[in-house]
Amino acid sequence: FLLAYMTSSSLHDRFDAAVQYLGSHKMKVSTEDQLSFYSFFKQVTVGPCNTSKPSFFDFVGKSKWEAWDAVRAVTKDDAMLKYCNLLTKIKPDWDKDFASSSSSSSASPSFSSSTPSFNDEHTPDNDKDDNNSNNSSGSSRGGGGGGFGGFGG
Repeated sequence: FLLAYMTSSSLHDRFDAAVQYLGSHKMKVSTEDQLSFYSFFKQVTVGPCNTSKPSFFDFVGKSKWEAWDAVRAVTKDDAMLKYCNLLTKIKPDWDKDFASSSSSSSASPSFSSSTPSFNDEHTPDNDKDDNNSNNSSGSSRGGGGGGFGGFGG
């Protein structure tokens, strides 16, 4: 079902539960959906994209940056709603599986994907240095990270 009419408080609680659910359940998710989760999470937690576009050769960073920049006009509440609706579309019973928890969490989602692998240690807590740092592989973070552990760097 779509979450169209929620109070701001219940929407925040549901968003927090969705982030926590994704952080504690491994799921197969398409690259497109991974980018959507990433962009909505960044829009909620950081706001509009505020970093420079990564190099053409940083394919992952560039994809993440483009996804986040594409939702720059989406409000924080709409981004939370879209994040929850996307999870409900992929896993309709996630909230039943996870009904007992509506508290905030810093867990980052874990995804397995057949194209390309984006796994790393990234969590919402280490977003603080995203604006102009590089990870150990040398690829630009591209404003990336947060709430999307399956999409590193």
